[in-house]
Amino acid sequence: MTHSWQRRDLIILLLLTLLWGLNWPVMKFAVVDYPPWLFRWWTMVLGLAVLAVYIHQTKLGFVIPRAHWRRFAWLTLLNAVIWHMLVVYGVRHLSSGRSAILGYTMPIWVVVITVLIDKTKLSRQQWVGVGATVVGITALLWDEFTQLAGKPFWVGVMLFTAAVWALGATEIRRKPLPASLSTTTVGFWMLFVTTVSLGIGSTIVEQAHWRLPTAPQWWAIAYTGLAAIAFAQIAYLHLARTLPSVVMGLSMMMIPVVGVFSGAWFLGEALRAPDGVALVAIVIAIVSVVKK
Repeated sequence: MTHSWQRRDLIILLLLTLLWGLNWPVMKFAVVDYPPWLFRWWTMVLGLAVLAVYIHQTKLGFVIPRAHWRRFAWLTLLNAVIWHMLVVYGVRHLSSGRSAILGYTMPIWVVVITVLIDKTKLSRQQWVGVGATVVGITALLWDEFTQLAGKPFWVGVMLFTAAVWALGATEIRRKPLPASLSTTTVGFWMLFVTTVSLGIGSTIVEQAHWRLPTAPQWWAIAYTGLAAIAFAQIAYLHLARTLPSVVMGLSMMMIPVVGVFSGAWFLGEALRAPDGVALVAIVIAIVSVVKK
């Protein structure tokens, strides 16, 4: 029985890695000529509906006690709102593969933030990770600055987004919400607050460009909402409790790899030398952080 459960968890992990990796070119395809925040709002509404049914069926409950609202709001801002609101605009202006590489510098920022907050010293392999990240980021920034139509600003936006996500992950570990609260319920309300934020932002910034999605864009919304948000949210929370952190870290390492090559395959994005340098550097960096 133990072997069966382990095999099931590894299958879920493989699906999670593929679904999140493939979501980068799917997002890119959808937001090229569609308001990014409106697209993300549609996907959130769909994902929230599925999560609501799941929470109701499993009787996890929807209540977060008032005493935890302030902490919940801070964690939601760091772990959900900023990420979801900025990443879709980053993907719109950069290639999906390049966005994935930059987004998944997050584990390295976790190390840097932990050192700054806790005043701990980096190990040799962590220094290797930081150095590899600097090499990868420099390669992408240099390419963006030297291209005629380069967009280094959006490289900075993606790096900022990854760093905020890392700060959020660090905050969750340093002062988590009580274990009595269902992580799925907390995740549901984080996405709910994010959905409201996306709706307000889209109303203010994008309303002049509102329209119903085309059929292919509806497919992208369905994929992101059902697979990359609803299924992935439940799967990630399950795996975070059952698999070693090293295994989860190595899975995260593969997500930008899937994003880069699926973007090249499905969208015809050219793989430039700086992308290859950055991808290898970030993979090395993540391995150096999660390796025991």
